[in-house]
Amino acid sequence: MSFAKRLKDARMAKGVKRESLGEMVNKSARAVKAWELGQNVPTIETRRKIERSLGLPYGYLNNDYDKELCDVLSQFNLIVQNLDPVKRQHIVRILKSSIQILK
Repeated sequence: MSFAKRLKDARMAKGVKRESLGEMVNKSARAVKAWELGQNVPTIETRRKIERSLGLPYGYLNNDYDKELCDVLSQFNLIVQNLDPVKRQHIVRILKSSIQILK
């Protein structure tokens, strides 16, 4: 399924109008329409904003996500959001180190 179709289907399934989605991601309804028609593609940053605004898993719109991994990361994100800033910064350092090791 194309990005355009995934976006339109997800937006409609959530009952969100183009205008509302545009406002959520600081873009116009015209831009949303162009994305849904496949005339243009939003930046990666905007795609992530769309996914967050529609409650979609990270990478869903590009069909490049692993559902199990997304579920675990979502749970982790909720936990980290509620940590105090010092603990959160510690987690960030650990994750950055882990990423370097995995490269």
